Amino acid sequence: MNPNKSPSDQLSKTFLNAIALSQTAYELNNGYRLKKGDSLRFIDDSTLINLAGAKPLNLSIPDGFIITGIYKNKDTGLDVIMAVNKESKEIQIGVAGTNGFGRDYPDTREDLIGTGVNHVIELYRNQEFLRDLRGALSSFGGAQNLSNILIAGQSLGGSVATLLGQLLVSGEPQTPSNDISISAEKITVVAINAPGNEYTSKQLGFSEEETREYQESVNPHRLVVWNSKTNTFDFVSQLGGAFSGTSWALPVEIAQSVPELHRNGIGVHEGLQNTYGDLTQISSVAVPTLDHSSLTAIVTGK
Repeated sequence: MNPNKSPSDQLSKTFLNAIALSQTAYELNNGYRLKKGDSLRFIDDSTLINLAGAKPLNLSIPDGFIITGIYKNKDTGLDVIMAVNKESKEIQIGVAGTNGFGRDYPDTREDLIGTGVNHVIELYRNQEFLRDLRGALSSFGGAQNLSNILIAGQSLGGSVATLLGQLLVSGEPQTPSNDISISAEKITVVAINAPGNEYTSKQLGFSEEETREYQESVNPHRLVVWNSKTNTFDFVSQLGGAFSGTSWALPVEIAQSVPELHRNGIGVHEGLQNTYGDLTQISSVAVPTLDHSSLTAIVTGK
């Protein structure tokens, strides 16, 4: 891997916030410790932490954010949280990924069929979500006073986060406007071990030119666990075609298998440990993508 550039100190802190936010969103799968009106605080994943090799993440979310919306659909597997800081005029949206591939049937179905497209359409058309978002912007005195909106998710959740950023900037193609338009410079997208959006953006109806404009205006970020000894990247991040933004390699040496590299409590934990939580040490990277023949070879072993 040839290092290209490294995150600024502020972006490094944003990445840590995003990892914490994405991990906290998994609590919507696991329990009832997230409630509207409560202060948003970091909650570690209480299910996958019991898997072999998993370790707790020592992270935090900045103070001042109040949970204003929870969007959960047990039938489809959608799990999203919104929190607002009225003092700093910031919004945070966390999207949970699959809570165990195969075991979490609704999310597994979305992994295999929609790759986040169905989830993001469901969220973007959710009237409660739109009402809460409008309410947050109104409390700031309008979208022009918004300081920043951070959208974060891991795995399937990262795919949804990437696509949601595009919808908030451009609206849904061939669909009447819902009157919510947020300036690109006020949106920060951070996906963790998530697939590319080359194909999913097309599925939403965006042209290649529109997706390039999204990349240039928002420049989404993607953290990808990378084993520096074997030069192996997270498997999920190699799916979905190209990623419309900057990918950053989170280096590990112990995690090797597909599940180990992918999970927050294993691969991401090791990457944070190796960098001592200082993500200014990581570098941007070109993540390889898998075509059909390569994917078939991996699955069949031939």
